Amino acid sequence: MSVPELEGLNVPRPKFDWTINLGHVATIVTLLLALATAYSTYQVTINDHDSRLRTLEKQGNHMDSRINEMYGLLYTIKQDMAIIKYRIEEKTK
Repeated sequence: MSVPELEGLNVPRPKFDWTINLGHVATIVTLLLALATAYSTYQVTINDHDSRLRTLEKQGNHMDSRINEMYGLLYTIKQDMAIIKYRIEEKTK
């Protein structure tokens, strides 16, 4: 693979150097700190999400009990209406 503009020029190829310098160390330390920060933020987000779900489940359970209470009241009202209807029909006969 050659670049047409560089053909005919004596351009040296880059050589890889295995020495580790302060820039390499700083880059690795920065990456490790970023990884640790991202992981801790992820854990906090998961814990916050779990607490929100528990709160919603408690509210849902509370709403279920309220709905069941309302069904009970509606059933009682329905029975009372049936009794009133029966009494009215008995009086009109």
